[in-house]
Amino acid sequence: MGKGTDKLYITHSEWASDTAFSASAGAGVNKGSVPGAFKRLPYNFCALSLQPFEHPVCTSDGTIFDLTNILPWLKKHGTNPVDGAPLKSTDLIKLNFAKNDDGEYVDPVTYKVFTDNTHIVALKNSGNVFAWDTVERLNIKAKNWKDLVSDQDFSRKDIITLQDPQNIESRDLSSFKYIQDGASTLTPEQEAERNASVNTGALGNAAKILKAKEAVAKARAERQSAAQGNSLQRAMAEAKKSSTPTKASKPVPYNAAQYTTGKAAASFTSTGISVHTGNERALLSDEDYMLKPKRVKHKGYARLQTNHGDINVELHTDLAPKAVWNFVRLAQKGYYKNIPFHRNIRNFMIQGGDPTGTGRGGQSIWGKNFADETENSLVHDSRGILSMANKGKDTNSSQFFITYRAVPHLNKKHTIFGRVVGGNDSLSRLEAVKTDEGNRPIDDCILEDVVVFVDPFEEFQKERAETENAQRAKEEIQRQGGTEDDKTTWTGKRIRGDGKVEDSTPAGVGKYLKTTPAPPVEEDEIVGGWDEPEPPKKKAKSGGFGNFDSCLGSKDDSTRANDTYTPDAVVEDRKHSSTMSKAVGEAEKATTPPTQNGSADKAAGAPNKEKTQKAEAGKKDEGAAGGDDKKISGAELKKQKQAEKAARREKEKADRMAQLGQTAAPPQTPAKGAKGGDVKKGGETAQKGGPAQGQAQHKKGQSQGGNLPMRGKPGPGGVVPMTQQHQPQRKTKEVGLFGHLYTSASKKNTMEGVSKEVHPAVLALGLQMSSFTVCGSNARCVAMLLAFKKAIQDYQTPHNTSLARHLTSHYLSPQIDYLKSHRPISVSMGNAIRWLKDLIIKIDPDMPEASAKEDICTAIDTFIRERITVADTAIAATACAKIRNNTTIVTYAKSSIVEKTLLHAWASGTRFKVVVVDSRPLFEGRNLVRRLANAGIPVSYLMAAAAPHALKDADLVLLGAHAMMANGRLYSRVGTAAVAMLAHFRDIPVIVLCESIKFTDRVALDSIVLNEVAPAEQLIPVSKSVPIPAAIDAKKDDKDEDSQAKLENWRDMPNLQLLNILYDVTPAEYVNMVITEYGSLPPSSVPVVHRISTERDVRL
Repeated sequence: MGKGTDKLYITHSEWASDTAFSASAGAGVNKGSVPGAFKRLPYNFCALSLQPFEHPVCTSDGTIFDLTNILPWLKKHGTNPVDGAPLKSTDLIKLNFAKNDDGEYVDPVTYKVFTDNTHIVALKNSGNVFAWDTVERLNIKAKNWKDLVSDQDFSRKDIITLQDPQNIESRDLSSFKYIQDGASTLTPEQEAERNASVNTGALGNAAKILKAKEAVAKARAERQSAAQGNSLQRAMAEAKKSSTPTKASKPVPYNAAQYTTGKAAASFTSTGISVHTGNERALLSDEDYMLKPKRVKHKGYARLQTNHGDINVELHTDLAPKAVWNFVRLAQKGYYKNIPFHRNIRNFMIQGGDPTGTGRGGQSIWGKNFADETENSLVHDSRGILSMANKGKDTNSSQFFITYRAVPHLNKKHTIFGRVVGGNDSLSRLEAVKTDEGNRPIDDCILEDVVVFVDPFEEFQKERAETENAQRAKEEIQRQGGTEDDKTTWTGKRIRGDGKVEDSTPAGVGKYLKTTPAPPVEEDEIVGGWDEPEPPKKKAKSGGFGNFDSCLGSKDDSTRANDTYTPDAVVEDRKHSSTMSKAVGEAEKATTPPTQNGSADKAAGAPNKEKTQKAEAGKKDEGAAGGDDKKISGAELKKQKQAEKAARREKEKADRMAQLGQTAAPPQTPAKGAKGGDVKKGGETAQKGGPAQGQAQHKKGQSQGGNLPMRGKPGPGGVVPMTQQHQPQRKTKEVGLFGHLYTSASKKNTMEGVSKEVHPAVLALGLQMSSFTVCGSNARCVAMLLAFKKAIQDYQTPHNTSLARHLTSHYLSPQIDYLKSHRPISVSMGNAIRWLKDLIIKIDPDMPEASAKEDICTAIDTFIRERITVADTAIAATACAKIRNNTTIVTYAKSSIVEKTLLHAWASGTRFKVVVVDSRPLFEGRNLVRRLANAGIPVSYLMAAAAPHALKDADLVLLGAHAMMANGRLYSRVGTAAVAMLAHFRDIPVIVLCESIKFTDRVALDSIVLNEVAPAEQLIPVSKSVPIPAAIDAKKDDKDEDSQAKLENWRDMPNLQLLNILYDVTPAEYVNMVITEYGSLPPSSVPVVHRISTERDVRL
C-alpha cells in the first residue's frame, strides 16, 4: 500500500498554489515565500531608466535602453544592467522606429500601431524595427532576404526579438539583475539618483498610466472634432490636412526619392490609419542622394604615389559612386598611407589597400562591407583597370587592384570604379617586381599615398549650394512681389509674369563681358551702347564691351595672351570701347529700314539732339493748331523716329571716321516721296554731290586715311570710303599655290552682315579670335564652349518644335558660321562641336526645356574639365618624369601644356635650362619667356634663324601641337617642322605634348592642302630696325636707306607677294614620343587613341 506522498492526484488547495505544476509539487513541496507580483516593462521604456526612451538602442538579445542612460552606466560598470554580462558601447545597435502623424510607433510597411501585445523585431545590420508578421510574410515566407526599408541584405540570424507576447519573461522587472541586487551593487550617489527618479511601487502600473493619458488625450481630441461638424466634414478636413501640397505650390525637394512613403496605399487598406490622399515622397540623406548612379556626373582624378613612380587614375563617379566615395574618403583620411601591395601577379594584376599587408584586413569608410556596382557598361577589357577586390558578392571593403591586361573573366564580379590615365611606365615597373611563391613582392612595393586632386563630390556639393542660392533668390523675388514667371533677358531687363518690364541693370551687354565705369570723354568721342528695338524711354548711353582695340589695328605682340583664355574681355584702355560700340551700331543699322522722309537738316548734316527735339515739338504744335491737318499714325511716327535716329548715327559715324583720317560720304536721304529704288543694294546710296566735291573728298581720304585702309564690303547705311570708290582696282596679291586657303575669314575683322541669331557672347569671341587676342587651340576651344554655354542659357525653344532639332540646326549653326567667318575652326573646336551636337540630338524630347538646358551646360563644364583641364594636369605630371637635372630643354613658340610642364617640373625640384625659339609675326614665345623668368627658370630667347645654334647643346625638345593627324604627323605652328628636323639630325629626342581632343582622323601629307592664311600685313615690321654701324670712311648710299624703309606700299610692287601661313606639318619620323592623358605612345598609335577618346565622348 502506497504512502501519502506517492498519491496520483493533488488537492484543490495544491492546484491553486503557485507551485502546483512545478517539479517539486507533491512531496517536499517548497513552503517558502511566494515571489512578488509580476511587473512587466512596456516595450517603449528604457530597461535602465524605466522611462519612455527617446534615443533607443538595443543589445543582441533584444534589451532596449536609452542611449543617454546606458552610456554613463557602461562607463562606470561596463556590464549589462539586466543580466550582468560584459557589455561595450560598440555592441549597442541603434534602433530606427517609425512614427505616424499622432507620434505613435508603427510598423514602417503596414503602419500598424505597436502595442504591448505586438510581436516586435529588429534587423541587426540596419536597426529598422518591424512587426514580426511583416517580416514573416514578406521576408521569410517570400524568401526575400532584403530589408523592406533600406533594401540591405540580412539573414535569419540578424533578426532580434524586442518583444514577444508569448515569452514575456524577458520584460519582467523582477528578473533584472541591477534591481535584484539593489543597493548592494549601487554606490550611494547612484542609489540617491535612482530613488529620486524611480517610484518602485508604481513600476507595474507605468504602462497603465501611460495608456490612460493617451486615452484622455484621444477623447479630448474627439470631442473637439465633434464640435466642428458631422463625420463627413471631419473626414474631409482630415483628408485635406493629410494631403501634400501640389507641385505648383511647393517644389519637390532635391533629395526626394523616386518612391513614396506608402502612407496613401496603407491608409486605404487599413482601418487603423487616418486617410491620406496625397503621396509623400521619401527623403534621402545627402550621402544617399549623391551615391545614386549617374547622380554625380563629374569624373574624379587621383594620383597613386608609389616607391616606383606615380600613377594617375580617373574615377568613374557616375557609374560606381559608392566605390568612388569609399576610395576618395579613405584617401583623404590618410588610410592608404605607406601600405604595401600584398599581391602582385605578372600579366594579371597588382592588389593593395590592406593596412595589415596580409590581404585579410581592410575596412570601408562605413565600417562594413558594401554592395557591388556591376550594373553598368564597364568591363575589364584593357590594361590599367581599377577595380574593387572582394571575397564574394557584396563584400567590398578597402582593397583594390589594377589589371596588367584584359581579364574578361572578372566582369560583373568586381566593381570597376576607375582606370589608369597616366603613369603606365610606373605600372610597368611595378609589374617587373619579383615575387615569391605566394605572389608577395620580394622587394619593397609600397603605396606611399593617394592624393585626390579632383574631388567630384565636392564639386557636386558646390553646384548644389549654388542651386539652393538661386532658389533662395527666386523666393526673395516672390517676397518682393514678383513671381516664378519673371524672366531676365540678356540685356539685363526683367520681364514680370504680367508683361511689365523692369530694368535691373544698366543698358548694354555687360552681362557677358566685363564692364567698367566710363571715364570722362572728350567732346568728339562717341561712346555708344546697345539699344533695344523699341525702348519705352530714351536712356543714357554707356560703354559695354571693354577693350576691342584689335578692331582698328594690330595690337603689340608682346601683350597678346596667347593660348590662355579669360571669359572677361581685357579692359586695359577705355578709349577703345568706343570702337566696339561703333561696330555694334553698324550691326544695328544693318537691320534698320531705309529712311522714308527726309529734311533739309538731314541733307546738310544730322542735327544735334536739341534741334531734333525742337523740330518734334514744332510738328506737334502745328498738328494741334490746324484741325484740318491729317494726324500722324503710330506706324508713321515710328518710321519717322527711326529715320531721325539713323541720320544721327550717320553723322556720328562720319565725324568719327574723320577723326581717324577717313572721310566718308555725307549721309544722303531720298527726298520725300522718293521710292525705295533710289537706295542701292547693301545700303549704298547714290552720290549726288558734284565732281569737285567728290574729288576733294577723294584727296582728303588719300592724305589722311593711308595708314588705316578699310577692307571688305561697303558698310550698312551706305558709308563707302572714298579711297575705295575712286582708286583703281589693284591686281590680286594672293599666292597662287595657296589660293584655296584665302577666304573671307582671313580678312574679316568687323561685324558686317552678321545674322541676328548670333549671340553677343559669340560676337565678341569672333572679334577676339580675328585679332588674335584669343589665340591657341585650347584657348579657342574653351572660349567657344563657354560662349555656346551662354547662348544656350538664353535659348528658348519655339512653339511646335523640339529642342533637339531646333537648337542644333537653327540656333547653333549661325553661331558656328559666324566664328568660321573670322577664323577657320580648329581640330579641337571641331571635335567639341561634334560632341555637343551629338549630346543635344540624344536629349529626350519629353524632357522639360529648363532641365535639358541645365544638363547641356553641366555637360559642357564636364567636357572642359575632363578633356582639357585635367588632361593637361595628367600630361604635365607624366612629362615631368622625362626631365632630368642639369638638362637643356628647347621649345618653340608657346604652348600652354609645355609651359605647365616646365613650371611643374621646376616646382618639384628639378633644375634645368630652357631655350625658347620664336618667330614672327605673333612672337608667342615672349609670353613664355616672361612666365618662365618670373618663376626663376634660366631661359634664353632666340629667333628661328638661330635654331641650329640653340640645338647645339640641347638634351630634349618639347613641342606643343595644334593637332595630331591620323598618319602620325604633327600639325603645329609654322616653324615647328624645322626645329624637329634639326633635332632629329642631331639625335635629340623630340617629345610632343598633346591632348586627345586635338587628335583627328584626317591625314596630312604637306602644309599646302590643310593650312590657314593670316593677313599679310602682319609680316610688315612695325618699326624700323636699328642699322648696323658702318665704317667711318664708308660712303652712304641712298639705296641702303631705301632698303631699311618699311614695306608700306608692298601691294603696289608688281613682283612682290607676301604669304603668312600659320601652320606646318612635321613628319612622324621626326617625333620620338607623344604624351597624352592616356599615357606615352608612338605617333603611329594616334588613330587608336582617337578612337578611344571618341568612344569616351559618346559615353559622356
